[in-house]
Amino acid sequence: MGINSSKTFIINGTAIFLPEQRTIATLNKEKKFILYNTASRCLLTLIENAGQTVSHQQLYQAGWEYHGKDATPNTLYQTISEIRKNFQLVGLENIISTQPRSGWIINKSVIIVEVNEKEPPELSAQTKKATQPFWKEFTRKIFSR
Repeated sequence: MGINSSKTFIINGTAIFLPEQRTIATLNKEKKFILYNTASRCLLTLIENAGQTVSHQQLYQAGWEYHGKDATPNTLYQTISEIRKNFQLVGLENIISTQPRSGWIINKSVIIVEVNEKEPPELSAQTKKATQPFWKEFTRKIFSR
């Protein structure tokens, strides 16, 4: 699983996750936090499986094994803790829930939209004139309930 530069995720209309840059930021980018590579890969896996339990094994594979590294359970738990802490720093609470003895899940109430950053420049100009936030017209809804 490689990190794709064209992926950008807006979470609950409050924060933005840029996997290639490994950052979580507020939408206005006043607050911006850089994640470790492994945390960014784990968060991307959680987002791509939003609403479904992601197992420990899936996260080990995405964060470490795919890149030829090993990790201990403690390292995985610290990584999830770092992701949660960064969400709190950008004003988001209760995004990730622990599923006892099975893994973690992005809560079903969380709305995640993927923005395609490779939109033509003229679309960007149109979005500035729109009355809706820019991401409403040019996104694909990933998950919402």
